[in-house]
Amino acid sequence: MSSTPSKNMTKEADKGSSPSRDASERDKTELMDMMHRYNDIKDATQKVLGALAVMEGATVKEMHVRYNLPLDS
Repeated sequence: MSSTPSKNMTKEADKGSSPSRDASERDKTELMDMMHRYNDIKDATQKVLGALAVMEGATVKEMHVRYNLPLDS
């Protein structure tokens, strides 16, 4: 006997999933997508601040202070 589920068993398990579980999975996926987008934007912002700091002869920390940006995140 095989330990892997048959296609029929998998289909039956899929039929048994509740709408709230499906919604929860969609919410998790959406949250992960939003977090990924946020991190991409934050990374791009740090690159711009770094380039500005080089042009100004300042540190990135000084740029954060100058533009009233948080230092701890």
